[in-house]
Amino acid sequence: MISTTLLSSMFEHFGRCAPREGCGVLAVKRGKLKWIPCTNIALEDHDFALDPDEYLKIYYTHEIVGIVHNHVHSSCEPSENDIKYCNTTGIPYYIFSYPSMDCYKLEPKNYEP
Repeated sequence: MISTTLLSSMFEHFGRCAPREGCGVLAVKRGKLKWIPCTNIALEDHDFALDPDEYLKIYYTHEIVGIVHNHVHSSCEPSENDIKYCNTTGIPYYIFSYPSMDCYKLEPKNYEP
């Protein structure tokens, strides 16, 4: 369950990123769930790509439990790319509609590490 404090922080990040999609990760460190915003380096406003340097720093210091991004003024339903990349990474995707903050949790399917 994502706390209201983390949701509020995500909402603020998404607002700063709009009209582009905002992104980040949910990660655990010392038993505590954290929201870590990341830079979206995608070329298109309606897409996201986590900055690889930022992601690797998080990867080596935390347990990543979710990839987070939003769809601006759109449904939180996953796109074909969301499904493809979620399945490729084997990490759940939390997709938010912004500004309503409806959320869709996409679980990876057929992931084999």
